[in-house]
Order: sequence, then C-alpha cells, then structure tokens
Amino acid sequence: GVAAREGFRSLVAYYFGGEPLLAFERVRLAQRTLRSHADRLGIPAWAACATSGVLPAAHARWAARHLAFAQVSMDGPAEIHDRTRPGAEGRATHARVVRTLRIFQEHSLPFALRCTVDTAAVERLPETAEYLCREFQPAFLDVEPVLEVGRCRERGLSAPDSNRFVRAFVAAGARARQHGVDMALSSARPGRPTMSLCGVSDDNLVVAPDGTLSPCYTINHGASPHASGLAFGHIDESGRVHLDDRAVARARALATHLPPRCLTCFCRWHCAAGCRLFQSPAECTDAPDWRCLVTRHLTVWKLLEQLHLPDEADRVAIDEEEARRACA
Repeated sequence: GVAAREGFRSLVAYYFGGEPLLAFERVRLAQRTLRSHADRLGIPAWAACATSGVLPAAHARWAARHLAFAQVSMDGPAEIHDRTRPGAEGRATHARVVRTLRIFQEHSLPFALRCTVDTAAVERLPETAEYLCREFQPAFLDVEPVLEVGRCRERGLSAPDSNRFVRAFVAAGARARQHGVDMALSSARPGRPTMSLCGVSDDNLVVAPDGTLSPCYTINHGASPHASGLAFGHIDESGRVHLDDRAVARARALATHLPPRCLTCFCRWHCAAGCRLFQSPAECTDAPDWRCLVTRHLTVWKLLEQLHLPDEADRVAIDEEEARRACA
C-alpha cells in the first residue's frame, strides 16, 4: 500500500538486533514478504543485516545466498575478540565468526567489519587492522570507540582516551590503506553529507519484538527508557499499525534542529550532532566532548586522504596543534 502510493522505486530491509538471525524463521518470512511485494510492484528489493557472526553454518549460508550485504562484528584477533565479545557463559566466539566470514567469502557476499575498541585494546588497533584486512579483505573497516552502556558497562569495558584513540586510528588507517581497505569512523565521513548521523530523523521505521515503532535501534521494547521521547507508535495484535503523528514530527524535526554546541562546528553536515541519545540531546549546550574531538581530528584526516595526501593526513591528524588549526 504505502510503497505503491508513494511511488517507491525499490524496497530495502535491514535486519539487526541483538542478533537478528537468532529469529531465523522470522527473518526468512520477512525476506519472502519483501521479495513478494517487490515482485508485485515490479521494483527491485535488497536486504542487508548487522550480525555478530556467531551463527550456525546453515544460517550463514542462507544469509550469503539471500542478502546483498552484511556488517559483521569482529574486534580483532582471538585474544581481543573473545575478551570483548564472549558468548554465553563466557565462551569464545572468535572461531565461529571466522567460519561465518569464510562462508560469506565463499559465496562472494560483500561485507564490512565493525571493530569496537576499548581502553585495553586501543594500542593494538594497528595490529588489529592489519589482521582484519589481511585475513578477510572487508569492503571497509568501521572502527568505533566503545559506548559505555549496557553489556559494555557490565563487563567493565571503558572508552579510550581521545588522543590515544586518534593516534591508534591513524596508525591503523595506514595499515588498512596498504591493503586497499578504507577505514571509517561513523561520525567522520565528510563524503556523505547528512542531517542525521543515523536514521532517527530520516524516516527510519524500527519494529521492536513487542510491536513498538520508533526511529531508533536502541528502543527494543516499549518500556525502554528512551521510548517516551522517540517511540511514535505500535503494531497491535491484529497487525494494525498505530502512529502518533506528533511524535513522528518530533523525530523528523531533529534533522533541522542542531543542538547549540554544534551550530559552529565544521563537522555539522556529516556528524550531524552524533547520537541524539548519548552524545548531543536536542538542547545540548555542553562543551564538545571527547567524541567531538575524535570526530574533528579524524575528519581532517579523512579530508586529506580524499585529497590523495595520505602522509599529510597521518601527520596533521595526530599533531594536536596542526589539527586544532585545521579545525578552527
């Protein structure tokens, strides 16, 4: 109905979690439904997923045959990955993720690797980038500092100091460059102008398991502490969709309302205030935090890289005085 009425030229689904492929039959049903609607409308459809990679081999093979792209969480060699991403009862997961990646490679499914870095692993980031690029040749390498919420906080993982992270990122980027792999930070992508870092203000429609509708992946149930501010509807037991138009308008307004501290920042058209829950709420007037500093330094690095000045990029990004002048 909506796709036909609005004249959609394609249909796109993105499966995420937690681990979306734990609900394997539900994902298969969603994929069949997607294909059915697209065929009926005569338009293309594609689907992607974010996955831990800790999958039964049969599920990995299904994903490789039916999806167009995957983002897989892999934090480095076994001793790093198994510390930051243990399975149930602390079991190691690295070998299972490697098996999934080999299946994806065998079936030529493009994938990116998401590498999350904490204080204990930051000095080994160049080594980690070398390992990930050499072993798996991802489409790109997404490297992010840990966000101190949820299981991260429960396990005692902490975010690295901004200067240490920038230096390690730049050194790791040089390693990735040698393998022809682009290394990215989500908030430092100057080639992708946007009004919202994620899809929160860009008509994201996230369906939580209990039917709650919101624009944010963090709201995974109606009782989420963030649901009152961002959830905009629900699907009832009969499958009927209920939307609160005013709540939808509030989410969309985030795209046109930058918080005060972002108004003069040169990163505002691609960082777009970062995460509106954990970094820059709507009326944030705080001084730039460490994530802002990381974003600014690495945006300068990325701009110089795009100008085909890799040596200059590496030098300026880690020189605090040079980077400060470039950011002014």
